[in-house]
Amino acid sequence: MNRSLRLTRRAEASLVEIAKWTIEKFGLKQAELYERHCQVVVS
Repeated sequence: MNRSLRLTRRAEASLVEIAKWTIEKFGLKQAELYERHCQVVVS
């Protein structure tokens, strides 16, 4: 099942900040793995 999600501007900004922090702390490769994991969880 593929669901569509709508985020508020604040939620979207929070996700951007989380992504930036993850890249800074763990590197791009780990951030990309985390992103894929999150996509699976919400789909």
